Amino acid sequence: MLAGMAEPLTDAKRLSAPELVAALDHARVRVTSALNDPVEGTIWTLVRTVAEASEEWVARSTEEPDSHRGLVALLEHLVEEGCRAVAASGEQLEVLRGTGRVDAGALGVLIVLDCLSHTCGKAYPGPPERPTGRWLTTPEPADRNPSAIPRAAGPILTPSSSCARSRWTRWPRRPCATN
Repeated sequence: MLAGMAEPLTDAKRLSAPELVAALDHARVRVTSALNDPVEGTIWTLVRTVAEASEEWVARSTEEPDSHRGLVALLEHLVEEGCRAVAASGEQLEVLRGTGRVDAGALGVLIVLDCLSHTCGKAYPGPPERPTGRWLTTPEPADRNPSAIPRAAGPILTPSSSCARSRWTRWPRRPCATN
């Protein structure tokens, strides 16, 4: 999706609403062509929704499309439309239906759009203050019995700050060779 957005922006000096519309449309085409069987409620739905919403916004907006204000207004509109699409994913996907959860890929793309919106507009307030924040929390399980937590079958990879060659090491930690 991001590669699809980047292609039409290669020679752009600055981002404007019409360029973003073209980038989102190109991303929609790339994502759709990459999928054998597109499924509603996934990242595909979000990309399609924001691409269509961007075209509709440009057609009816009173903002000057090449202005910075126009870009910010478009991005804010796309975040609103994206929130609706992500919220609907919880009911569109059978595996998520009734769980209060949403598609992680669609949510990830929405967060990227939300951050871009705030990068171009006002300061980003952080996930708890954003509409996406409600989907980023996991409710505490009623039973916190540690013995009920399944153990990993293989080695667990953890970040290692003591190893200069690799950021990842197997647990338990072993010293890294320094030569």
